[in-house]
Amino acid sequence: LDHNVNYLSSIETAPLVSGESEKDLSPKLSFVFFFPQSWERFFATFDDLLLRVAQYPKGKAMKYISLGLTAAVAIEFLMVLPIFLFIVGYDYLAAQFLYLAFVMALLSQIPKRFIWRYRPYMVKRGQKRASPKTSSFPSRAVACAVMYCYMIVDGDLFFSTDTEIQWWGYTILFLIPLLVSFARVNLGVHYPTDAIAGFGLGMLACVGGKGLFFVDDLICHCPTGPTGGICYGERFNVTAITPSNFRVPYITGGVLLAAQLLFLVCCLIRPLKFWVKSGTVFGFLFPPMAFRFMYLCPTSNFAYSLPSPYVHGTYSLPHWWDIVYAVVVCAIGLAGSIKLKSRKWWALAIFALYWAFFVGAILPWRLFSLGKEFKL
Repeated sequence: LDHNVNYLSSIETAPLVSGESEKDLSPKLSFVFFFPQSWERFFATFDDLLLRVAQYPKGKAMKYISLGLTAAVAIEFLMVLPIFLFIVGYDYLAAQFLYLAFVMALLSQIPKRFIWRYRPYMVKRGQKRASPKTSSFPSRAVACAVMYCYMIVDGDLFFSTDTEIQWWGYTILFLIPLLVSFARVNLGVHYPTDAIAGFGLGMLACVGGKGLFFVDDLICHCPTGPTGGICYGERFNVTAITPSNFRVPYITGGVLLAAQLLFLVCCLIRPLKFWVKSGTVFGFLFPPMAFRFMYLCPTSNFAYSLPSPYVHGTYSLPHWWDIVYAVVVCAIGLAGSIKLKSRKWWALAIFALYWAFFVGAILPWRLFSLGKEFKL
């Protein structure tokens, strides 16, 4: 047991997996703090027992099931969801999910960046069935699973007449993160305590995202008061933005873009180097945020806002071509995130490309398609 946990007392004596060098598996950034050895010893019995239990099922089928569960809760889908929802016109959910995704991206990266814990396979405490080389603590996949479950429940409350969470909502809130936890431990890339920490992180991110959305609602309220998140044109003395009176809110857009670029630069400069994927991550999150404040926030656009895309203010499904278009836009963005790897200051170019692409994809579609009333 001591052999399993003593690696934290010295990086040089870490019992690394065969075929991997110490340099390959050790943290490469400054200001990295190792997971406390006393905590490692305290949790060792619990972690090692559940590791053995979770890794007992083996074989290719089990590996692919675990990888599939991991892929299903990838943070990338979380980041493109607001874009999809803004395109099809579900602005209330889009704005809310945007802040949830933003808080998740920040909160999950902070411990990943500054706290280092060797993954189980790295120190021979677990079998190697996958080989990510980042810190084990906490499990971002589990945190994202919690947030996806919250979004499902919140979406159900939005579309239905229910005012309380149904029994199945509480069930999936614990069942799906539990399955994802099993998958991550089965792959040998997380300890059970990483999964528990990920669950807590996911709950905290949900609360934080909801809080930011509340602040957003206070900022973008209609002249007569808050309206549940979205204030459309042709309501409450707000002028509807149409192709004939369209104008770019240069001041709002310029301030937003400057603030977003400053935030991105702070994430990239030494010695912080907060996230090598900053250009891609915030390239997904900041464009819909800019769209929200520029074209669906009358207090920041001189009482101008896009009109409601719904019939008589009721929510209905968009046309199938709206959904196809939204899927294509999101797919292009995801494909680009695979091809465009952030390398040093290339992240700024990647961010600019994504910003222009996503704003350019959302605004014209809303202005010429969803800007008018539609029916099934």
